Amino acid sequence: MILPSRKVPHRMIFRLKGNIMGLYLVLSASLCFYIRRFKTGVFLLVSALSTFSTLGIVSAFLFLLIYLQRVIFQRKYMVWFIPAAAALGILLYLFSGTDLYQHYVYKKLFAKTEKVDDFVTAYSKADRLFSIKDAYGMGLANPVLGVGLANYARHYNHYIDKTNIDPAFAKTLVRPNSRVIPNNIYLEIWAESGGIALFCSCYCWGCYCIIAERTRRRLSSRDSFA
Repeated sequence: MILPSRKVPHRMIFRLKGNIMGLYLVLSASLCFYIRRFKTGVFLLVSALSTFSTLGIVSAFLFLLIYLQRVIFQRKYMVWFIPAAAALGILLYLFSGTDLYQHYVYKKLFAKTEKVDDFVTAYSKADRLFSIKDAYGMGLANPVLGVGLANYARHYNHYIDKTNIDPAFAKTLVRPNSRVIPNNIYLEIWAESGGIALFCSCYCWGCYCIIAERTRRRLSSRDSFA
């Protein structure tokens, strides 16, 4: 991603690769837990921290919480739950006062896009909001069949919405002849393939979730009788 007349941070260029690697490590860890390679799974989850991917780190935390919920919320362990939650709350409170939190968490989530004070910090949020609004407008104008597969980047500049975006951002976010993405898989399907494809995709994903849950219950009942 090249920004005209702006210096591009190294982290910004490779954030997509970091997100992909983070999710790859979390998915690999989940498979390791499934085949009971727990040490390898823990190693992969810890390795997700090295990607500096917010998506990967949050996914790793949610995976552990879901995987360990039966252990964590057992009555015999609940006596430790309150002290652990209190300790975690104190650590999070202390962390929230650090420059690391302010730069990589707070400013990226709550940075203003209407008037930019810190271009580098706020760019990530503005870029995502801008591309999401663009995909929404594209899908709204072509709700049935979309603009065609892989045509989001081709029509990107035509559906630009500069509302509540600092003009300094708007200039850099106009990227002709660039392979831009909408940063949202649902809006990407709607913008490129239309509402019919989006409905079919959501239906298939729902079926996958139902099948996965039924399979999990069947395997759990089989293990309980073994």
